Amino acid sequence: MGRKKCEILLLVKKEVIRKILSKVESENIEICGILFGERRKGKEFIVKECSFIKNLNNSPLSFTMDPKEMYFEIMKHAKKSMDIVGLFHSHMSSTKPSSRDLKFMRLWGIPWVIISKHDKAIVAYIIKDDDLCEVEIIEIP
Repeated sequence: MGRKKCEILLLVKKEVIRKILSKVESENIEICGILFGERRKGKEFIVKECSFIKNLNNSPLSFTMDPKEMYFEIMKHAKKSMDIVGLFHSHMSSTKPSSRDLKFMRLWGIPWVIISKHDKAIVAYIIKDDDLCEVEIIEIP
């Protein structure tokens, strides 16, 4: 599986990016959560809000999102007519997806954002036609 740029855009509100980076900085475990908003024309994902979900692994090396919290947040945002438009989590020193990340990316079909605690880098990926594609992130007001 290669890595290439794809024609998908992830438009993220500035406050969402700030909120996620702040949480990454304050924790010593992988943080994780869901991005909510709307999907346009199949190639644009607009992120309006994020929800942090408890990492059941409580680990700096892996994460498992609490399914009860996921369900609650999905239902809460559905009432606001928001869809899941991405998932996010942090790594301590890299934005490279792990083999476990790749496995679960295939199941979701939406962008996965990985944030490096080490250098605050943020990279989004999606798997298209069995290729790992990098999704362009555009910060919006």
